[in-house]
Amino acid sequence: MDEGYRYAVYLMQQVGRHREAIELLRSGRRLSKDGRLGALLAGACWHQAKSAYRAGRLWASVSWGLQACQAQAVLPLRLLRRRRTWSQPEIDRPGASS
Repeated sequence: MDEGYRYAVYLMQQVGRHREAIELLRSGRRLSKDGRLGALLAGACWHQAKSAYRAGRLWASVSWGLQACQAQAVLPLRLLRRRRTWSQPEIDRPGASS
């Protein structure tokens, strides 16, 4: 069952029907106990959050981001871990000269 949902979502995203793909993921997640659909839902919502942010729609971006975090609770931790590696000061990096 999950394979069918994932394939349908993939096709919807390929033709630009992102919101419909998210709705399909939500309904599939309610029917399935598999956590992979939750990860896909979080990724799709996060993609919408980034798109809304780039378009200057801050509140829509925040809303989509919260939905992504709700779909996969570990998402904020993963994002923070990635962000932490980007913002390390130069002195902590190997080969940094003083």
